Amino acid sequence: LDYVFSGITEEDWSVEQALNFALSTTVASDAQQGEPKMFAEALLRPDKAKWIEAAFDEVQALVDNGTFEVVELPPGKRAIGSRWVFKVKRNADGSIERYKARCVAQGFSQRPGFEYTETFAPTPKWAAIRAILALAAMDDLVLYSIDISNAFLNGDLAEEIYMRQPPGFKLGIDPDKDYVWRLKK
Repeated sequence: LDYVFSGITEEDWSVEQALNFALSTTVASDAQQGEPKMFAEALLRPDKAKWIEAAFDEVQALVDNGTFEVVELPPGKRAIGSRWVFKVKRNADGSIERYKARCVAQGFSQRPGFEYTETFAPTPKWAAIRAILALAAMDDLVLYSIDISNAFLNGDLAEEIYMRQPPGFKLGIDPDKDYVWRLKK
C-alpha cells in the first residue's frame, strides 16, 4: 500500500490491518445498506463470493459487447482510473433479487477539448412520458416496461480513451506488463 495511516507506514502494518483501518468507518456506515463502496471492502465481507461473481458477470458483459480491448498504454498517453459500484437489487417485497457490480470509468479526470469534445446522454423528457401514459390510458392500452442491460454501451467512441483495469482484474497476455483497456464503447 502506498498510503500512510495516521503516521504509521506500511512497514508497521499488514495489508489486512491497513484495509481494516481504512474501511472501518465505511463498513460500519454501510452495514444497513449491504453494499460495499470498494472492491477491497467487498473482499472482506461474508457475501464476498456474490460480489466477486457480480464483478465477473460485469466484465464478461463488457467483453461480450466489445466494449474494450486490452492493450499496453502507448507512449505519451494517459489512462483514466476505474472503480466498482456495487448495488443490491431487490424485489418489490424487499428480498434480494441479485447482486450487481458496475465497472465505471473515472471520467472526471478527463480534460475537455483534449480527451473529449462533447457529452451526450439521450433521455426522455417528462412531457413525452406523460403523453404516452395519457394516450395509453385514453385508449385502455397495456404498457410494458423493459430493462436493457448495458444499453449505454451501444454507442461507439470516436475518441482514443484508455482506462486502468478495475481493481481485482488483470487481463492481458504477459502478467509482468501493465495492460489498460482501450475503450471502444
